[in-house]
Amino acid sequence: MTSFRKKKRPLSREEKTYADDRLIIVACEDRYAPAQYFDLLPNQRIKVKTLATEDGRSNPQAIFDRLTAYKDEFDLHEFDQLWLALDTDHWASGNHKKTLANVLKVCQQQGIRVAMSNPCFDLWLLLHQTDIGQEEALASAADVAQRFREARNEFNKRRLDPTHYTASSIVEAVKRAMRLDVAPEDWFPEAPCTRIYLIVEQAVEKDFIRLDNMEG
Repeated sequence: MTSFRKKKRPLSREEKTYADDRLIIVACEDRYAPAQYFDLLPNQRIKVKTLATEDGRSNPQAIFDRLTAYKDEFDLHEFDQLWLALDTDHWASGNHKKTLANVLKVCQQQGIRVAMSNPCFDLWLLLHQTDIGQEEALASAADVAQRFREARNEFNKRRLDPTHYTASSIVEAVKRAMRLDVAPEDWFPEAPCTRIYLIVEQAVEKDFIRLDNMEG
């Protein structure tokens, strides 16, 4: 009988890495934007690996299964983090809400962290461009995309413009997202809200988020 041996932690060979570099594994619904975005973060000893949807299976259970399969495949360290980045626009109503709630409950039991966005991840990208209030009618991804176009005249999720995500705008996005997150204990935020800021706070150096000396 052959024993299963996990693969080594997936640190890039293209850059200088150390055994104690922290890995943050993010499984998400979106195929294009999150992977591009997290690659833009000023990481040094913290590496973000995005598990994007590439097979069309973007429901919460499929995203959870993708994350746990990755966890089982690689020999992760106890200081590595597992995250689900989930959206409410398709899954927080009707029968889907029960499935989503079950996934969130299992995540809680297994120590998997969750960053929920209402309505979608794109709201996090929007907060780099402009502030929004809880009263704004952003009920769908289309609403968020239109608001982004009003701020920047274009919105292309397949090719993010790095100039829209500068160091100073990342910090502003964190502050704006924290203001919107008025009920952090609620699994399903009712008003526009994105908890991607929780991942970003873990993925960048704390001094960066404090931002006393930042290049704009």
